[in-house]
Amino acid sequence: AKLLAHARQHQAPVAFLLASDSAHTRGDTTAALDYAAEAFALAPEREEVLLHYCAMIGEAKDEPRLRRDIEPALHTGKYSKRLDWNFAHALKQLGHKEEALEHWPREREPGIGLR
Repeated sequence: AKLLAHARQHQAPVAFLLASDSAHTRGDTTAALDYAAEAFALAPEREEVLLHYCAMIGEAKDEPRLRRDIEPALHTGKYSKRLDWNFAHALKQLGHKEEALEHWPREREPGIGLR
């Protein structure tokens, strides 16, 4: 509760990410996604926000948010391959395995893939 109060009072994206992670750890996917979305609203271009938000979107199976918020950022080419990986993993969680493979980073290790 204190962390969330701090996040809201100071409009602190990292505090929202920590609150999201805490909610995810206790199994509250809805709250985890909501807090990650608040971090994204404050800092939509910060990679750590995009990475976590993408992961929570995948957990929640929220395809509209994935397409609206993450996919455009992915296509800017401004982010590391970790965002490609998170996006591919979220697609897999949504049941889009073939599309996920299209986004899977090319520099992956041999033998690593989507199962």
